[in-house]
Amino acid sequence: MKLNNFISFSLVLLLLFFSSCEQDVTTSPPKTLPSNTGILFVDSKPQGARIFLNGEFTGHSSPDTVKWMDEGVYTLTLKLRFYKDTSIQINVKDNQTSSYFLDYSKNPSMLGSLLCDSNPTGALIFISDSSTGKYTPDIISGLTPGYYKVRLTKSGYWDARAVGLVQSSVTNFIPTQILVDSTVWVIFKEENSQLPFNLLNSVAVDKNNIVWIGTHGKGLARFDGKNWNVFDTDNSPLESNYISTIYVDDENHKWIGTHLGGLYEYDDQSWKTFNKNNSGLPGDDITSVLLEKTGALWVGTISDGIALRRDSGIWRILNTANSPLISNKITDITVDKNNIKWIATDGGGIMKYVGPREIILYRQFSSSVISPFYGMNTNNYYSIAVDYNNKVFAGSNLGLTSWEGFTWKSLGGGPGNVKSIVVDKANYLWYATDGGGLVKYKDGIIKILSASNSPLSSNKLTSVAIDKSGYKWIASYGDGLIKYKGN
Repeated sequence: MKLNNFISFSLVLLLLFFSSCEQDVTTSPPKTLPSNTGILFVDSKPQGARIFLNGEFTGHSSPDTVKWMDEGVYTLTLKLRFYKDTSIQINVKDNQTSSYFLDYSKNPSMLGSLLCDSNPTGALIFISDSSTGKYTPDIISGLTPGYYKVRLTKSGYWDARAVGLVQSSVTNFIPTQILVDSTVWVIFKEENSQLPFNLLNSVAVDKNNIVWIGTHGKGLARFDGKNWNVFDTDNSPLESNYISTIYVDDENHKWIGTHLGGLYEYDDQSWKTFNKNNSGLPGDDITSVLLEKTGALWVGTISDGIALRRDSGIWRILNTANSPLISNKITDITVDKNNIKWIATDGGGIMKYVGPREIILYRQFSSSVISPFYGMNTNNYYSIAVDYNNKVFAGSNLGLTSWEGFTWKSLGGGPGNVKSIVVDKANYLWYATDGGGLVKYKDGIIKILSASNSPLSSNKLTSVAIDKSGYKWIASYGDGLIKYKGN
Protein backbone atom coordinates (compact mmCIF):
# COMPACT_ATOMS: atom_id res chain seq x y z
CA MET A 1 0.00 0.00 0.00
CA LYS A 2 2.85 2.33 0.93
CA LEU A 3 4.58 1.46 -2.33
CA ASN A 4 1.50 2.37 -4.33
CA ASN A 5 1.22 5.68 -2.52
CA PHE A 6 4.84 6.38 -3.21
CA ILE A 7 4.40 5.70 -6.94
CA SER A 8 1.30 7.90 -7.11
CA PHE A 9 3.13 10.70 -5.31
CA SER A 10 6.08 10.39 -7.73
CA LEU A 11 3.82 10.58 -10.78
CA VAL A 12 2.26 13.77 -9.43
CA LEU A 13 5.70 15.32 -8.96
CA LEU A 14 6.71 14.36 -12.51
CA LEU A 15 3.56 15.91 -13.98
CA LEU A 16 4.16 19.11 -12.05
CA PHE A 17 7.77 19.15 -13.27
CA PHE A 18 6.90 18.76 -16.98
CA SER A 19 4.07 21.24 -16.65
CA SER A 20 6.45 23.85 -15.28
CA CYS A 21 8.99 23.08 -18.05
CA GLU A 22 6.33 23.60 -20.73
CA GLN A 23 5.42 26.94 -19.22
CA ASP A 24 9.08 27.96 -19.19
CA VAL A 25 9.44 27.16 -22.95
CA THR A 26 6.36 29.03 -24.14
CA THR A 27 6.85 32.07 -21.99
CA SER A 28 9.54 34.51 -23.19
CA PRO A 29 10.27 38.14 -22.57
CA PRO A 30 8.85 40.57 -25.18
CA LYS A 31 10.99 41.17 -28.28
CA THR A 32 12.87 44.45 -28.32
CA LEU A 33 12.19 46.84 -31.19
CA PRO A 34 15.05 47.55 -33.61
CA SER A 35 17.15 50.52 -32.60
CA ASN A 36 17.35 51.68 -36.26
CA THR A 37 14.32 53.90 -36.88
CA GLY A 38 15.04 55.62 -40.20
CA ILE A 39 12.34 55.42 -42.90
CA LEU A 40 12.65 55.86 -46.68
CA PHE A 41 9.63 56.37 -48.95
CA VAL A 42 10.22 55.95 -52.72
CA ASP A 43 7.83 56.69 -55.60
CA SER A 44 8.21 57.05 -59.35
CA LYS A 45 6.34 57.87 -62.53
CA PRO A 46 5.67 55.39 -64.00
CA GLN A 47 5.48 53.26 -60.91
CA GLY A 48 6.80 49.73 -60.45
CA ALA A 49 10.53 50.52 -60.28
CA ARG A 50 12.48 48.04 -58.15
CA ILE A 51 14.24 49.67 -55.17
CA PHE A 52 17.91 48.86 -54.51
CA LEU A 53 20.01 50.18 -51.60
CA ASN A 54 23.80 50.00 -51.87
CA GLY A 55 23.44 47.56 -54.72
CA GLU A 56 21.10 45.12 -52.97
CA PHE A 57 17.43 44.63 -53.84
CA THR A 58 15.18 45.56 -50.93
CA GLY A 59 12.26 43.46 -52.13
CA HIS A 60 10.23 46.65 -52.61
CA SER A 61 8.95 48.41 -55.75
CA SER A 62 7.72 51.97 -56.07
CA PRO A 63 5.64 53.30 -54.46
CA ASP A 64 6.71 51.70 -51.19
CA THR A 65 8.34 52.38 -47.81
CA VAL A 66 11.58 50.85 -46.51
CA LYS A 67 11.63 50.81 -42.69
CA TRP A 68 14.07 50.11 -39.84
CA MET A 69 17.04 51.72 -41.55
CA ASP A 70 20.24 52.75 -39.82
CA GLU A 71 21.08 56.41 -39.93
CA GLY A 72 23.49 57.20 -42.74
CA VAL A 73 24.05 57.84 -46.44
CA TYR A 74 22.80 55.23 -48.95
CA THR A 75 23.05 54.79 -52.69
CA LEU A 76 19.46 54.45 -53.89
CA THR A 77 19.04 52.80 -57.32
CA LEU A 78 15.77 52.43 -59.20
CA LYS A 79 15.46 49.80 -61.96
CA LEU A 80 12.50 49.87 -64.34
CA ARG A 81 12.09 47.69 -67.44
CA PHE A 82 13.22 49.40 -70.68
CA TYR A 83 14.48 52.44 -68.70
CA LYS A 84 18.04 53.28 -67.73
CA ASP A 85 18.95 52.63 -64.12
CA THR A 86 18.89 55.76 -61.93
CA SER A 87 21.08 56.18 -58.82
CA ILE A 88 21.16 58.93 -56.18
CA GLN A 89 22.63 59.48 -52.71
CA ILE A 90 20.00 59.42 -49.96
CA ASN A 91 20.56 60.65 -46.37
CA VAL A 92 18.52 58.69 -43.83
CA LYS A 93 18.15 59.96 -40.24
CA ASP A 94 16.75 58.32 -37.13
CA ASN A 95 13.12 59.04 -36.31
CA GLN A 96 12.66 60.74 -39.70
CA THR A 97 11.10 59.79 -43.03
CA SER A 98 13.15 60.56 -46.13
CA SER A 99 11.32 60.70 -49.48
CA TYR A 100 12.39 60.43 -53.10
CA PHE A 101 10.28 60.77 -56.25
CA LEU A 102 11.54 60.11 -59.78
CA ASP A 103 9.63 61.33 -62.85
CA TYR A 104 11.25 59.42 -65.70
CA SER A 105 9.62 61.60 -68.38
CA LYS A 106 11.41 64.72 -67.08
CA ASN A 107 14.82 63.27 -67.92
CA PRO A 108 15.51 63.37 -71.70
CA SER A 109 18.07 60.59 -71.38
CA MET A 110 15.26 58.27 -70.33
CA LEU A 111 13.45 58.67 -73.65
CA GLY A 112 14.03 56.62 -76.80
CA SER A 113 13.36 56.65 -80.54
CA LEU A 114 11.90 54.51 -83.33
CA LEU A 115 13.25 54.40 -86.89
CA CYS A 116 10.39 53.69 -89.28
CA ASP A 117 10.80 52.75 -92.95
CA SER A 118 8.63 51.35 -95.71
CA ASN A 119 8.78 50.06 -99.26
CA PRO A 120 7.85 52.22 -101.07
CA THR A 121 8.85 55.17 -98.89
CA GLY A 122 6.75 58.26 -98.17
CA ALA A 123 4.21 56.67 -95.83
CA LEU A 124 2.77 58.82 -93.05
CA ILE A 125 3.79 57.49 -89.61
CA PHE A 126 1.20 57.04 -86.87
CA ILE A 127 2.24 56.18 -83.31
CA SER A 128 -0.54 54.83 -81.09
CA ASP A 129 -3.10 56.08 -83.66
CA SER A 130 -1.76 59.65 -83.53
CA SER A 131 -0.13 61.18 -86.60
CA THR A 132 3.49 62.20 -86.11
CA GLY A 133 3.46 64.40 -89.22
CA LYS A 134 6.55 62.53 -90.45
CA TYR A 135 6.98 60.24 -93.44
CA THR A 136 9.10 57.14 -93.93
CA PRO A 137 12.01 56.84 -93.58
CA ASP A 138 12.30 58.92 -90.42
CA ILE A 139 13.06 58.73 -86.71
CA ILE A 140 10.37 59.41 -84.13
CA SER A 141 12.12 60.71 -81.00
CA GLY A 142 11.09 61.67 -77.46
CA LEU A 143 9.14 58.48 -76.75
CA THR A 144 8.87 57.06 -73.25
CA PRO A 145 10.02 53.43 -73.13
CA GLY A 146 7.57 50.63 -73.82
CA TYR A 147 5.72 49.01 -76.72
CA TYR A 148 4.01 51.17 -79.35
CA LYS A 149 1.57 50.39 -82.13
CA VAL A 150 2.92 51.80 -85.40
CA ARG A 151 0.77 52.38 -88.48
CA LEU A 152 2.03 53.51 -91.89
CA THR A 153 -0.38 54.96 -94.46
CA LYS A 154 0.13 55.87 -98.09
CA SER A 155 -2.41 56.66 -100.79
CA GLY A 156 -2.98 53.67 -103.09
CA TYR A 157 -1.67 51.17 -100.53
CA TRP A 158 -3.11 49.21 -97.66
CA ASP A 159 -2.01 50.37 -94.21
CA ALA A 160 0.95 48.54 -92.72
CA ARG A 161 0.97 47.84 -88.99
CA ALA A 162 3.78 46.87 -86.64
CA VAL A 163 4.76 46.99 -82.97
CA GLY A 164 7.88 48.88 -81.93
CA LEU A 165 9.86 48.68 -78.70
CA VAL A 166 11.26 51.91 -77.26
CA GLN A 167 14.17 51.83 -74.78
CA SER A 168 16.00 54.64 -72.98
CA SER A 169 18.70 56.36 -75.08
CA VAL A 170 18.28 53.82 -77.89
CA THR A 171 16.99 54.15 -81.47
CA ASN A 172 15.29 50.86 -82.31
CA PHE A 173 14.63 49.92 -85.93
CA ILE A 174 11.27 48.55 -86.99
CA PRO A 175 11.73 46.12 -89.93
CA THR A 176 10.93 47.79 -93.25
CA GLN A 177 7.22 47.44 -93.86
CA ILE A 178 6.17 46.25 -97.33
CA LEU A 179 3.17 48.34 -98.39
CA VAL A 180 0.61 46.33 -100.33
CA ASP A 181 -0.51 48.06 -103.53
CA SER A 182 -4.29 48.22 -103.24
CA THR A 183 -4.58 48.52 -107.01
CA VAL A 184 -2.82 45.18 -107.64
CA TRP A 185 -3.07 43.25 -104.38
CA VAL A 186 -6.26 43.57 -102.33
CA ILE A 187 -6.42 41.72 -99.05
CA PHE A 188 -9.69 41.07 -97.25
CA LYS A 189 -9.58 40.02 -93.61
CA GLU A 190 -11.87 40.02 -90.61
CA GLU A 191 -10.09 43.20 -89.51
CA ASN A 192 -10.77 45.30 -92.63
CA SER A 193 -13.89 43.76 -94.19
CA GLN A 194 -16.98 41.71 -93.44
CA LEU A 195 -15.21 38.45 -94.20
CA PRO A 196 -16.37 36.29 -91.27
CA PHE A 197 -13.13 34.36 -90.79
CA ASN A 198 -9.48 34.43 -91.88
CA LEU A 199 -9.27 30.63 -92.09
CA LEU A 200 -10.54 29.73 -95.56
CA ASN A 201 -10.93 26.36 -97.29
CA SER A 202 -12.25 27.24 -100.74
CA VAL A 203 -13.14 30.01 -103.19
CA ALA A 204 -15.14 30.08 -106.44
CA VAL A 205 -16.44 32.72 -108.88
CA ASP A 206 -19.91 32.28 -110.41
CA LYS A 207 -21.27 33.29 -113.83
CA ASN A 208 -22.22 36.75 -112.51
CA ASN A 209 -18.66 37.37 -111.31
CA ILE A 210 -19.68 37.00 -107.68
CA VAL A 211 -17.10 35.49 -105.35
CA TRP A 212 -18.08 32.67 -102.99
CA ILE A 213 -15.82 31.84 -100.06
CA GLY A 214 -15.89 28.76 -97.86
CA THR A 215 -14.63 29.28 -94.33
CA HIS A 216 -13.19 26.85 -91.81
CA GLY A 217 -16.07 27.06 -89.35
CA LYS A 218 -17.87 30.37 -89.98
CA GLY A 219 -20.10 29.47 -92.92
CA LEU A 220 -20.30 30.51 -96.58
CA ALA A 221 -19.50 34.10 -97.61
CA ARG A 222 -20.73 35.88 -100.75
CA PHE A 223 -18.98 39.00 -102.08
CA ASP A 224 -20.15 41.00 -105.11
CA GLY A 225 -17.30 43.53 -104.96
CA LYS A 226 -19.12 45.84 -102.55
CA ASN A 227 -21.48 43.90 -100.36
CA TRP A 228 -20.95 40.86 -98.18
CA ASN A 229 -23.44 38.19 -97.20
CA VAL A 230 -22.82 35.23 -94.94
CA PHE A 231 -24.81 31.99 -94.92
CA ASP A 232 -24.45 29.77 -91.88
CA THR A 233 -26.36 27.33 -89.70
CA ASP A 234 -28.35 30.18 -88.14
CA ASN A 235 -29.78 31.76 -91.31
CA SER A 236 -29.75 29.01 -93.95
CA PRO A 237 -30.36 25.25 -94.32
CA LEU A 238 -26.63 24.59 -93.84
CA GLU A 239 -26.03 21.95 -91.18
CA SER A 240 -22.31 22.71 -90.96
CA ASN A 241 -20.35 25.97 -90.97
CA TYR A 242 -17.26 24.17 -92.27
CA ILE A 243 -17.35 24.70 -96.05
CA SER A 244 -14.89 22.34 -97.72
CA THR A 245 -15.58 22.92 -101.43
CA ILE A 246 -17.62 25.15 -103.77
CA TYR A 247 -18.51 24.23 -107.37
CA VAL A 248 -20.43 26.38 -109.89
CA ASP A 249 -22.27 24.54 -112.68
CA ASP A 250 -23.25 25.78 -116.15
CA GLU A 251 -26.60 27.04 -114.87
CA ASN A 252 -24.85 29.09 -112.20
CA HIS A 253 -26.04 26.86 -109.40
CA LYS A 254 -23.66 26.72 -106.48
CA TRP A 255 -22.82 23.31 -105.04
CA ILE A 256 -21.53 23.61 -101.51
CA GLY A 257 -19.76 20.68 -99.89
CA THR A 258 -19.40 20.68 -96.14
CA HIS A 259 -17.60 18.80 -93.40
CA LEU A 260 -20.15 16.42 -91.84
CA GLY A 261 -23.08 18.50 -93.10
CA GLY A 262 -23.63 16.99 -96.53
CA LEU A 263 -24.00 18.69 -99.92
CA TYR A 264 -26.13 21.71 -100.85
CA GLU A 265 -27.35 23.11 -104.17
CA TYR A 266 -28.16 26.84 -104.16
CA ASP A 267 -29.65 28.73 -107.14
CA ASP A 268 -29.59 32.17 -105.46
CA GLN A 269 -33.17 31.70 -104.29
CA SER A 270 -33.68 28.22 -102.89
CA TRP A 271 -31.66 25.42 -101.36
CA LYS A 272 -31.59 21.66 -101.87
CA THR A 273 -29.98 19.40 -99.32
CA PHE A 274 -28.28 16.06 -100.03
CA ASN A 275 -27.06 13.83 -97.24
CA LYS A 276 -26.75 10.15 -96.43
CA ASN A 277 -30.27 10.14 -94.98
CA ASN A 278 -32.16 11.56 -97.98
CA SER A 279 -29.98 10.58 -100.95
CA GLY A 280 -27.51 8.00 -102.17
CA LEU A 281 -24.55 9.77 -100.59
CA PRO A 282 -22.47 7.29 -98.57
CA GLY A 283 -21.26 10.00 -96.17
CA ASP A 284 -21.69 13.67 -95.28
CA ASP A 285 -18.05 14.74 -95.42
CA ILE A 286 -17.79 16.23 -98.92
CA THR A 287 -14.52 17.14 -100.65
CA SER A 288 -15.34 17.70 -104.34
CA VAL A 289 -18.21 18.06 -106.83
CA LEU A 290 -18.60 17.79 -110.61
CA LEU A 291 -21.81 18.11 -112.66
CA GLU A 292 -21.56 16.80 -116.22
CA LYS A 293 -23.45 18.37 -119.11
CA THR A 294 -25.49 15.15 -119.19
CA GLY A 295 -26.71 15.89 -115.69
CA ALA A 296 -24.64 13.22 -113.99
CA LEU A 297 -23.45 14.38 -110.58
CA TRP A 298 -20.14 13.25 -109.14
CA VAL A 299 -19.47 13.78 -105.44
CA GLY A 300 -16.18 13.02 -103.70
CA THR A 301 -16.06 12.24 -100.00
CA ILE A 302 -13.27 12.22 -97.48
CA SER A 303 -13.58 8.56 -96.51
CA ASP A 304 -16.46 6.93 -98.41
CA GLY A 305 -15.26 7.06 -102.00
CA ILE A 306 -17.28 8.57 -104.88
CA ALA A 307 -21.03 8.96 -105.20
CA LEU A 308 -22.35 9.10 -108.77
CA ARG A 309 -25.92 10.19 -109.41
CA ARG A 310 -27.03 9.41 -112.95
CA ASP A 311 -29.31 11.79 -114.81
CA SER A 312 -32.03 9.26 -114.07
CA GLY A 313 -31.58 9.92 -110.38
CA ILE A 314 -30.08 6.53 -109.59
CA TRP A 315 -27.03 6.63 -107.32
CA ARG A 316 -23.94 4.45 -107.60
CA ILE A 317 -21.04 4.25 -105.16
CA LEU A 318 -17.44 3.69 -106.21
CA ASN A 319 -15.06 2.71 -103.44
CA THR A 320 -12.21 0.37 -102.59
CA ALA A 321 -14.61 -2.56 -102.26
CA ASN A 322 -16.17 -2.41 -105.73
CA SER A 323 -13.72 -0.51 -107.97
CA PRO A 324 -9.97 -0.21 -108.65
CA LEU A 325 -9.74 2.53 -106.00
CA ILE A 326 -7.21 1.84 -103.26
CA SER A 327 -8.14 4.97 -101.29
CA ASN A 328 -11.62 6.23 -100.42
CA LYS A 329 -10.29 9.72 -99.76
CA ILE A 330 -11.32 11.64 -102.88
CA THR A 331 -9.77 15.10 -103.18
CA ASP A 332 -10.80 16.43 -106.63
CA ILE A 333 -12.77 15.50 -109.76
CA THR A 334 -12.67 16.99 -113.27
CA VAL A 335 -13.73 16.06 -116.81
CA ASP A 336 -11.89 16.52 -120.10
CA LYS A 337 -13.23 17.33 -123.58
CA ASN A 338 -13.70 13.63 -124.30
CA ASN A 339 -16.00 13.30 -121.27
CA ILE A 340 -13.38 11.28 -119.40
CA LYS A 341 -13.49 11.83 -115.66
CA TRP A 342 -10.22 12.22 -113.76
CA ILE A 343 -10.32 11.62 -110.03
CA ALA A 344 -7.54 12.58 -107.61
CA THR A 345 -7.17 10.67 -104.35
CA ASP A 346 -5.05 11.13 -101.27
CA GLY A 347 -3.07 7.93 -100.89
CA GLY A 348 -4.39 6.09 -103.92
CA GLY A 349 -3.08 7.89 -106.99
CA ILE A 350 -5.36 9.00 -109.86
CA MET A 351 -8.32 7.19 -111.34
CA LYS A 352 -9.37 7.61 -114.97
CA TYR A 353 -13.05 6.87 -115.58
CA VAL A 354 -13.86 6.35 -119.26
CA GLY A 355 -16.99 4.36 -118.54
CA PRO A 356 -18.36 1.68 -116.18
CA ARG A 357 -16.33 -0.96 -118.01
CA GLU A 358 -13.15 1.06 -118.44
CA ILE A 359 -11.70 2.32 -115.20
CA ILE A 360 -7.94 2.75 -114.93
CA LEU A 361 -6.00 3.47 -111.78
CA TYR A 362 -2.64 5.21 -112.03
CA ARG A 363 -0.59 4.83 -108.91
CA GLN A 364 2.84 4.34 -107.48
CA PHE A 365 3.26 0.66 -106.69
CA SER A 366 5.18 1.35 -103.48
CA SER A 367 6.41 4.33 -101.53
CA SER A 368 9.98 3.81 -102.71
CA VAL A 369 9.60 2.59 -106.31
CA ILE A 370 8.26 4.72 -109.17
CA SER A 371 5.61 2.93 -111.21
CA PRO A 372 7.39 1.54 -114.29
CA PHE A 373 4.26 1.97 -116.38
CA TYR A 374 2.90 5.34 -115.30
CA GLY A 375 5.91 7.34 -114.06
CA MET A 376 4.19 8.24 -110.80
CA ASN A 377 6.40 9.20 -107.87
CA THR A 378 3.62 9.58 -105.28
CA ASN A 379 0.09 8.44 -104.52
CA ASN A 380 -0.92 11.66 -102.75
CA TYR A 381 -2.89 13.96 -105.06
CA TYR A 382 -5.03 16.92 -104.00
CA SER A 383 -6.13 18.65 -107.21
CA ILE A 384 -6.67 17.96 -110.90
CA ALA A 385 -7.52 20.17 -113.91
CA VAL A 386 -7.68 20.17 -117.73
CA ASP A 387 -6.28 23.04 -119.82
CA TYR A 388 -7.63 24.39 -123.12
CA ASN A 389 -5.50 21.89 -125.04
CA ASN A 390 -7.24 19.05 -123.16
CA LYS A 391 -4.08 18.26 -121.24
CA VAL A 392 -4.55 16.89 -117.74
CA PHE A 393 -2.57 18.29 -114.80
CA ALA A 394 -2.58 16.92 -111.27
CA GLY A 395 -1.27 18.49 -108.09
CA SER A 396 0.41 16.36 -105.44
CA ASN A 397 2.60 16.63 -102.39
CA LEU A 398 5.56 16.77 -104.81
CA GLY A 399 4.33 19.57 -107.05
CA LEU A 400 2.69 19.44 -110.48
CA THR A 401 2.30 16.39 -112.72
CA SER A 402 0.97 16.15 -116.29
CA TRP A 403 -0.53 13.25 -118.23
CA GLU A 404 1.44 12.76 -121.44
CA GLY A 405 -0.99 10.29 -123.03
CA PHE A 406 0.90 7.21 -121.91
CA THR A 407 2.67 8.23 -118.71
CA TRP A 408 2.73 10.89 -116.02
CA LYS A 409 5.50 13.47 -116.00
CA SER A 410 6.67 15.38 -112.95
CA LEU A 411 6.90 19.14 -113.60
CA GLY A 412 8.10 20.35 -110.20
CA GLY A 413 6.54 23.64 -109.26
CA GLY A 414 7.78 24.68 -105.85
CA PRO A 415 7.37 23.34 -102.32
CA GLY A 416 4.08 22.53 -100.67
CA ASN A 417 1.04 20.45 -101.51
CA VAL A 418 -0.78 21.62 -104.64
CA LYS A 419 -4.30 22.17 -103.27
CA SER A 420 -6.11 23.85 -106.17
CA ILE A 421 -5.53 24.38 -109.92
CA VAL A 422 -7.27 26.77 -112.35
CA VAL A 423 -6.56 27.70 -115.97
CA ASP A 424 -6.71 31.30 -117.24
CA LYS A 425 -7.75 32.51 -120.72
CA ALA A 426 -4.15 32.42 -121.94
CA ASN A 427 -3.91 28.75 -120.90
CA TYR A 428 -1.64 29.45 -117.95
CA LEU A 429 -2.08 27.29 -114.90
CA TRP A 430 -2.41 28.99 -111.53
CA TYR A 431 -2.26 26.82 -108.47
CA ALA A 432 -2.42 27.35 -104.74
CA THR A 433 -0.03 25.43 -102.54
CA ASP A 434 -0.07 24.65 -98.87
CA GLY A 435 3.31 26.08 -97.93
CA GLY A 436 4.71 27.22 -101.28
CA GLY A 437 2.57 30.24 -102.18
CA LEU A 438 0.87 30.88 -105.53
CA VAL A 439 2.41 29.37 -108.65
CA LYS A 440 1.96 30.26 -112.33
CA TYR A 441 2.92 27.62 -114.91
CA LYS A 442 3.03 27.20 -118.68
CA ASP A 443 5.28 25.18 -120.99
CA GLY A 444 7.83 24.43 -118.31
CA ILE A 445 8.12 28.05 -117.10
CA ILE A 446 7.31 28.47 -113.43
CA LYS A 447 6.73 31.71 -111.55
CA ILE A 448 6.27 31.54 -107.78
CA LEU A 449 4.65 34.32 -105.76
CA SER A 450 5.29 33.84 -102.06
CA ALA A 451 5.60 35.74 -98.80
CA SER A 452 9.27 36.36 -99.59
CA ASN A 453 8.83 38.07 -102.98
CA SER A 454 5.28 39.44 -102.99
CA PRO A 455 2.72 41.07 -100.67
CA LEU A 456 1.39 37.63 -99.76
CA SER A 457 1.57 37.45 -95.98
CA SER A 458 1.32 33.66 -95.93
CA ASN A 459 2.36 30.76 -98.16
CA LYS A 460 -0.39 28.57 -96.73
CA LEU A 461 -2.98 28.77 -99.51
CA THR A 462 -5.97 26.48 -99.98
CA SER A 463 -7.79 27.49 -103.16
CA VAL A 464 -7.66 29.80 -106.19
CA ALA A 465 -10.30 31.00 -108.68
CA ILE A 466 -10.26 33.42 -111.65
CA ASP A 467 -13.01 35.96 -112.42
CA LYS A 468 -14.12 37.42 -115.76
CA SER A 469 -11.48 40.16 -115.57
CA GLY A 470 -8.73 37.61 -115.12
CA TYR A 471 -8.21 38.58 -111.50
CA LYS A 472 -7.11 35.79 -109.20
CA TRP A 473 -8.98 35.19 -105.95
CA ILE A 474 -6.88 33.28 -103.44
CA ALA A 475 -8.11 31.65 -100.26
CA SER A 476 -5.54 31.41 -97.48
CA TYR A 477 -5.55 29.51 -94.25
CA GLY A 478 -5.09 32.26 -91.71
CA ASP A 479 -4.66 35.43 -93.75
CA GLY A 480 -8.06 35.83 -95.33
CA LEU A 481 -8.95 36.35 -98.98
CA ILE A 482 -6.49 37.86 -101.48
CA LYS A 483 -7.41 39.44 -104.81
CA TYR A 484 -4.50 39.61 -107.25
CA LYS A 485 -4.95 41.78 -110.35
CA GLY A 486 -1.44 41.30 -111.72
CA ASN A 487 -0.17 38.75 -114.18
